[in-house]
Amino acid sequence: MTDLSKWPLCVPFEHGGSDWDAMRNAEAAIRAADWSVGPSDVTGIRGVIAAPGVRIAKWKNLTPEERAECDGVLVGRGRDAHRMLRLPVGTELPPALEAPW
Repeated sequence: MTDLSKWPLCVPFEHGGSDWDAMRNAEAAIRAADWSVGPSDVTGIRGVIAAPGVRIAKWKNLTPEERAECDGVLVGRGRDAHRMLRLPVGTELPPALEAPW
């Protein structure tokens, strides 16, 4: 079980009715902020790095050290589920992540 308390600041991405729309909106916002997001996996947690073009492994394959290097996580799984971008307190949000989703 992953302790998400390291990332208490939450940016929600709501499900709007179409399959996977919350996930697609979250991915688009993260990439628009020039950040990187890892691929989805069975855990429902994806690593986020505040830099463009970083290749991130699936959460289940990251070592504890690699997980600690993540600047945040995208949490949520399922085609009709909300997503939550979780970040450390004090993170300055890029404009792309401040838009209402």
